[in-house]
Amino acid sequence: MEHHPLEHNQAEKAYFEQSGIKGFKATRSAYRRAVEALNGGLPTWAERAKRGRKPSKAS
Repeated sequence: MEHHPLEHNQAEKAYFEQSGIKGFKATRSAYRRAVEALNGGLPTWAERAKRGRKPSKAS
């Protein structure tokens, strides 16, 4: 399997990890969109986590 061009780029990984700190989660979303659009995919460290379902409130 071929690796993503940014897979081993530590500077990009650090930038991505720092962008989620201090409530700037929209920065991570924009980063993912740009990288995915330009490269056709994401490195493993930037992949989206699958969201679980929210528990329903008991009425």
